[in-house]
Amino acid sequence: MVSLQELLAKIQAKAGKLPGEEEIDAYLQEFVLRKMPASETLQEAFDVSNVDMEILYAQGYLYYDQNAFEDSTIIFQWLAILNPFTAKYWMGLGNSSLMLKDYEKALKCYAMGTVVDSDNPLPHYYAALCYQALKDPKEKQKAIDLALAKAEDFKYAALVRKIQILRECSC
Repeated sequence: MVSLQELLAKIQAKAGKLPGEEEIDAYLQEFVLRKMPASETLQEAFDVSNVDMEILYAQGYLYYDQNAFEDSTIIFQWLAILNPFTAKYWMGLGNSSLMLKDYEKALKCYAMGTVVDSDNPLPHYYAALCYQALKDPKEKQKAIDLALAKAEDFKYAALVRKIQILRECSC
């Protein structure tokens, strides 16, 4: 199983030695100007496998499940940096931030989760929880309405009930 430290060491090994002042032009030419533009994500640029990403995600999820939210935040931040086009990384980071009561950061993560997966009602539901904690009933209601509109699919029946309960809560 790969740890974050092992993955970062692997990335550094693939990227090569970090350049000194005299080597920066060669580094910029080779990696930044050739490798990165040819890649869709930093995951691809650094040749991080999907398997390594899934192992790291599982580690972040385990930290979250164990209420180690600072640790899960670090893992999910790296995952989102390496591949910002994967919604579950943003959701993991958002949920970790929510549990740490960093509601503004959580809202930004849920917004990114919505950009990546616009059909998913969960980012809107969790955004509503953030707005409730921030005591912003207007934004909470907007988030609830969006969550309900997207959750009408039968597979989200349990979520619809949670959203309805949240709507009724005047907290």
